[in-house]
Amino acid sequence: MSLDISSIVSRYLNSCKLYEVLPNTAVLSQLYKASMQEKVQKRSTLVVPLDELEDDDMLPLVDILLNVHLFNVDAVDILSTSKAVVNQESIVSLMRAVNSTLRIVDLQDTLFRKDILWDLFQGGLNCQLLKLRSTEIQKLNMIGSFMQLHTLNLDFCSSLTGLEKDCFTCMPKLMCLSMCGTRIADLWTTREALSRLHSLTELRFQNCICCKDTGPCLASSNGADSPASVGKLFINQDSLNDSADRVSNHFGGILSSDPSFVAISGRADFQLEVSFGDLHVEGRDDCPEYINLKLRDTSVVSKMYLTCHPSPICYEKHYREYLIASLPHLRVLDNFPVKKLDREMANTVFSQYYEYLPYKRRQKENVASVLHMRETGRGNAYHNKSSRIKEAVSCRKSPHFYSRSLCAAKLGSSASPSLHTMSNISNNIKEGSESLRPRQFEYHPTNPSLMAFGTLDGEVVVVNHDAGNVFSYIPLFGVTNSILGLCWLNKNPSKVCYFLSYCD
Repeated sequence: MSLDISSIVSRYLNSCKLYEVLPNTAVLSQLYKASMQEKVQKRSTLVVPLDELEDDDMLPLVDILLNVHLFNVDAVDILSTSKAVVNQESIVSLMRAVNSTLRIVDLQDTLFRKDILWDLFQGGLNCQLLKLRSTEIQKLNMIGSFMQLHTLNLDFCSSLTGLEKDCFTCMPKLMCLSMCGTRIADLWTTREALSRLHSLTELRFQNCICCKDTGPCLASSNGADSPASVGKLFINQDSLNDSADRVSNHFGGILSSDPSFVAISGRADFQLEVSFGDLHVEGRDDCPEYINLKLRDTSVVSKMYLTCHPSPICYEKHYREYLIASLPHLRVLDNFPVKKLDREMANTVFSQYYEYLPYKRRQKENVASVLHMRETGRGNAYHNKSSRIKEAVSCRKSPHFYSRSLCAAKLGSSASPSLHTMSNISNNIKEGSESLRPRQFEYHPTNPSLMAFGTLDGEVVVVNHDAGNVFSYIPLFGVTNSILGLCWLNKNPSKVCYFLSYCD
């Protein structure tokens, strides 16, 4: 059975005595507010204001949050609206202490060290909403467990230039993602990363000037909520303010009557400030302008739909159509709803200007399989229907069929295939200004990342073109010659057979 939330105040005071620190007035205010919330709404949310904490306040706070599940606290929000002055390790410990009760984590404008971000992303969080606005994130490597996360805000992370392929794999419930004001620019790699978010319905790389979250703009919504439904967002604050003085006097009397706290503070007139002006029923931070805007005529508000803070990806041609066609579950893009007509138009534009794979290939192929088909003269193995078999046979008559298949297989194997010129690789092999002069190349029969090529100077090089490095190098022997031909041995794929052509 959960303990009454008022008992958590006594626990906090005892913890402060144990660590010989003065109780933080902001923490006490939030504890009292949560107590009043429980009485009025039968639910309580404890807010931890990082902006008003110092390093000495962290140990008692972590102590009570480790057992917050024993009290009648439904959720804990950790908020920071400016640069926090507390130790960064303590912030991480605070979030770990809350564990399953954690709901909102707002760490905007916090300059985390790389090791702190690494620990945060690797360990994961159990929160539902995570805001990392204006933080120095250079690589989004969130491979930890974020199983409950449904909203992620990365606005104004100006150091973020791209998305890793697996950066969203541990967020199965992520529905809302905001990345305004970043430096993300590539459509292809972004699509590959976002395609792993099967629950994603709201996305934005730029925002409407009147919108704070990722939801549809009020100007573009015909079904605006009624004033009555908007009014339900807020509770009767007058009743709370009437009780504020009575509650403050009650708990303030505990502090003034305890001689240990008088000794710590050096004075008995310990003041306590409690404000209930921003207490909401649903925990939303909507401003009054939000409500007024919702009550306006949509014909007037529609003229206000303007975007701001765009990321570079927004300037790519057919950006909106590309993302809508690539993400079938998307319902809102850049605060503008995605309707049925928008999706039909996006699919038309995508089929006209883009393709899933090069040369209109419909399914991904393996490089080794294409090489095997070229060697044996067989058609495409993935064509099951007779009509497709006939099409494959007719296409195979083209002299470019296998080269195009290799290109499609290579580009389809990775969201961002590494393409390195031979001159870059040759700098690691030959000294001076000499460069390799490739004549013929062959892919490895089982490892598509390895490629062997011979040169006009009689050299044989095996490169890993995914990693961009040299796997093996056989220099020129004896007299001047060139490589006439080479191939991998099927029965011994670790060896390459090559033929020399001697020159005068």
